[in-house]
Amino acid sequence: MGKNIVQVTGLSKNYKDKKAVDRLSLSIDKGDILGLVGPNGSGKSTTMKMLMMLIRKDEGEIKFYEESEVFMRKVGYASESSPFFMYMSGKDNLKMVANLYENVSDEKIDEVLELVGMSEAADKKVKTYSTGMKQRLGLARALLNDPELLVLDEPTNGLDPYGMKDIYEILEWLAAEKDVAILISSHLLHDIEKICNKIVMIENGKMLFNGDITELENGLEDSYYEMFRKNTV
Repeated sequence: MGKNIVQVTGLSKNYKDKKAVDRLSLSIDKGDILGLVGPNGSGKSTTMKMLMMLIRKDEGEIKFYEESEVFMRKVGYASESSPFFMYMSGKDNLKMVANLYENVSDEKIDEVLELVGMSEAADKKVKTYSTGMKQRLGLARALLNDPELLVLDEPTNGLDPYGMKDIYEILEWLAAEKDVAILISSHLLHDIEKICNKIVMIENGKMLFNGDITELENGLEDSYYEMFRKNTV
């Protein structure tokens, strides 16, 4: 088992009268691929934004294996709709972000572009990119700092089945070969369960299941399991 790097306990977030996340707990070790699965509006993005300290939690605890200010420099994050400078090339967008880190070379930028299959489009303006190409560029940007933890919010939205397969293979390689811990959200259980070793399932902010992927089918009521496997909303 890899070293534990993130421990979330009793995490909650309220928006006026609505509890967007309700006492959610999860644990991520090095080399894990943890799938955060639930319908749209279930609290997945809110959870990830709290983990990334982009929004404030109302209750609960988020513990990293070292001081949070230090650890956050070792996290890569890609949101569902990552913003880019549309009139700049993909490569120039990455160069802008690379300036925020120490020692990110042009060779490293080329490396991550090749890893996500964007080398040929690197010099084209982002405004010409398809949704799937922007998703790939977002993943490349999240990998610039060689993260220990990769947080990906719906990273395969807009990708065709071949593109989804490519991304999942990259994530499996990062976890297995680089020992990267990965938290990935999706509303499609039947896709994400293929690559995850852990699953946390939520609905209306509440946790329905938290455990090993091998325990999933027996850990949920049949109706919930089938609903999540078929859900494409």
